[in-house]
This record gives sequence, C-alpha cells and structure tokens, in this order.
Amino acid sequence: MDEVTEEFEPEWSPIVCHRLDRLFTSTNAGFSRSSPTQPVVGVVGDMLWEADPIQFAERYPDSGIVESYGDQWPAPCIDYWVYIDVEARLATLSTEGWSHSNQEIALTGKGSEDADRLHEHLARILQ
Repeated sequence: MDEVTEEFEPEWSPIVCHRLDRLFTSTNAGFSRSSPTQPVVGVVGDMLWEADPIQFAERYPDSGIVESYGDQWPAPCIDYWVYIDVEARLATLSTEGWSHSNQEIALTGKGSEDADRLHEHLARILQ
C-alpha cells in the first residue's frame, strides 16, 4: 500500500483532540470543544472548538473580531473548525479573527504527527 491509501491510525481523533484541547485551553479565551464532544476512535469529519466571544475579544483585542460582527456583536461564540478529508489526506482550518483565510494542512494519518502539524498552524494564529 502506498502512503496515500494507508488508513489513519485508530486512535487518530483522540490523539489530535487531546493535543488541540491543551492548545485551546492555554489561550485563556474560553475555548471548549463542541465536536466531537467525546473523542471517538477513528477519524471524525470535523472538529469544533468554540470560544466565549467576550473572553476572546479581551484576550485578542487586535483580532478584529468585534468589528467583524458589527451590530451583531457579541456573537454567540467564536468558531475554530478543523475539517478532515480522509481521502485527500487534508485538514482545512476555518478560524475567526485576524481575517485569516482557510488553511489546508497535509495529513499523514499518524495521530501525533498530524496533531503537531495542526497545533503548529493554530498556535501561530492564536499566538
């Protein structure tokens, strides 16, 4: 089997969720994971962390988040999505704040390697 067709590790989602949970918690912006609510064996199609909008705006005043919502502020939550395309071996990051466009990250199927890759990109956004 070539690398493109190899399966993802069975513990991929729990490994990635655990690593990213620690990153989001460390921001002190009121993030919590909404999807999946509990890590599941295998690979999920998406993962979502939601931040408290007031805490996020206080932690990241230069993010432009308040301005981006205009009269709709405060938003119900600030969403940070990780969409997983197993066949293409890609993760797409969809984040709010700083006018970041979606980012695509190549995946290996190995939980710890992919967690590191995703962590690196998200940490750079949330520095």
